[in-house]
Amino acid sequence: MASQTLYLGTAIYMTTGFIGLFLFGSKVKDNVLENITNEGSTASVHIIMVLYCVLLICHIPYINFVGKEGILIMVDEFMTG
Repeated sequence: MASQTLYLGTAIYMTTGFIGLFLFGSKVKDNVLENITNEGSTASVHIIMVLYCVLLICHIPYINFVGKEGILIMVDEFMTG
């Protein structure tokens, strides 16, 4: 069951990528935010950039929490013997 889901997700992502490639071709830039600046108004671009920053700020602490917790446990074990 899990492998079917993996194949389905891969197929959806690849289909979306190919459709974007055929629709926009060489006009697509590597940075997604640079693509948005050419299409929308400046207010909507700034709102999207701020929301993207909020996403990064909220996402990174969860990634680092496990490593920080592990280091603190090792320090505590070392200090208490």
